[in-house]
Amino acid sequence: MTAKVKALLAEVGQSNMTMNMFVFSCAQFSPAEDIIEAIAEYWQALGVKVKQIRIPMPQRIRQMCKIKWDNHFTFSPSRTPIR
Repeated sequence: MTAKVKALLAEVGQSNMTMNMFVFSCAQFSPAEDIIEAIAEYWQALGVKVKQIRIPMPQRIRQMCKIKWDNHFTFSPSRTPIR
């Protein structure tokens, strides 16, 4: 699987892909940091360079409200259960 994904990324010209990933704690979902870090490790295993950025929740909320993100992935727990 990893080799396939790396080949696909290379095929579309993204073999040097980079991503910013914001790592934060979430009072409503205590394992949020662990999950975000696991997702970052998954991307890294596929050859994507991931910069993990630790950000305090108040700053994250301010930036979300202003839509001040660039080249990022974020994780937000849903209040709706997955069925």
